[in-house]
Amino acid sequence: MSTEDRLAELESLVVQLNESYSNIQRELKTIQDSTDVFNTGDIAWMLASSALVIFMTLPGLALFYAGMVRIQNVLATVMQSVSIACVITLLWFICGYSLTWSPAQESSCEGLSIIGNLDKFFLKGMFLNNGHQLQQTIPETLFCFYELSFAIITPALICGAFADRMKYSAMLWFMVAWHICVYCPIRRWNAHPCGFLYDYSMDFAGGNSVHICAGMAGLVCALTIGNRSGYGKEIYLPHNVLISVMGACMLWVGWFGFNAGSALGADNIAAVAMLNTQISAGCAGLTWTLTAWYVRGQPSVLGMVTGAIGGLVCITPAAGFVDPFGVSEQWKLLVVVLCCVAVERVLLKFRDILLLIFHSYFSDYA
Repeated sequence: MSTEDRLAELESLVVQLNESYSNIQRELKTIQDSTDVFNTGDIAWMLASSALVIFMTLPGLALFYAGMVRIQNVLATVMQSVSIACVITLLWFICGYSLTWSPAQESSCEGLSIIGNLDKFFLKGMFLNNGHQLQQTIPETLFCFYELSFAIITPALICGAFADRMKYSAMLWFMVAWHICVYCPIRRWNAHPCGFLYDYSMDFAGGNSVHICAGMAGLVCALTIGNRSGYGKEIYLPHNVLISVMGACMLWVGWFGFNAGSALGADNIAAVAMLNTQISAGCAGLTWTLTAWYVRGQPSVLGMVTGAIGGLVCITPAAGFVDPFGVSEQWKLLVVVLCCVAVERVLLKFRDILLLIFHSYFSDYA
């Protein structure tokens, strides 16, 4: 090859490198321009909220349930929560997020009011500079992770209804089917702008798609599977109440991320949701304790934390809407907790709803 040919080849290579460099610069400028709309305060708060909601399941819910079962079933109960976290994470990555939250940007909702499409199959097209139509100040990757934390804790809540009574393999298959066929559609109906209940659902932080769904599923599981063998003849006592109390306290702390994080930003709505959450938990825990003290003649720490969780559940769908100083809302909360106590006393006479999931997570209807 002659010298002239080599020079021409080098010149062509230099031109290609310059063009590639220019394209890279344009891409970086596009990403920089798009990320300018992101709010670092919102991102920081949503990162913390996502971790708090994951903390509710691992280890909060696992410990809460594990302390209330017999000692021979402790590891099996913890294993259920950990396994659900792993399985739902994989499902969310494959298709759960897409079925629930696509399209991510504003577009036609024709044919998408029941279930989403597969535009985000395996999280396809989720780049660093993308936001979601519900909140453009945080990356879509963060929005996806926050919603994943909801998808994990919802089926994990159901485990309390069939603890001690379901095979591990059957539990896994049930959770896979329940996530795809129940959770994803209902979450979409209530929370995605394309969902057919979106304009009618007064649900701030997932009362319909998380708590009511989990409560109803737990009730159906308990009625279908039936009581534990020997129930009513043998004594079934929590093997370690302290573990349950520790788990309940972790749930209480994590609930601030659940409710206040549903504002999808660090703003005044998140602040009022956090305040309402604490007021409701404290009011319900104290009311449950005083009621049990009157009915049974003595208070109990397990009753107090159960009442607090009932209050947290009750305020969830309205956490960002109600006035924290509204006396009427507080009286409403007291009535709800009293109803929960009544439900406990009636239901336990007929079915072995081991960890009382139904009345705690169904109080959103009140």
